Amino acid sequence: MKMVSDVVQYVGSESLKAKATGNPFELVSFGDAATFEKFDFFKRDDLNMSGITEGTKVKLELKVSKRGFANQFDLIAVHRVQ
Repeated sequence: MKMVSDVVQYVGSESLKAKATGNPFELVSFGDAATFEKFDFFKRDDLNMSGITEGTKVKLELKVSKRGFANQFDLIAVHRVQ
């Protein structure tokens, strides 16, 4: 299932390495000013973030899947809001 979020702000990204394997990965962060919540997603190689800088208002396109009793949200696309 796919879903689109309400408008949120791009906070930034952080490059990290996995502790066990040392493999690099990147997290992208988005914030919701109304609820003061921050959401982090793994950045896939095919995710286009061109033209999106810190503070840019965006809508997130997410893929939702069931993992046992929990839901998993994967970031598919980021769309700028005018």
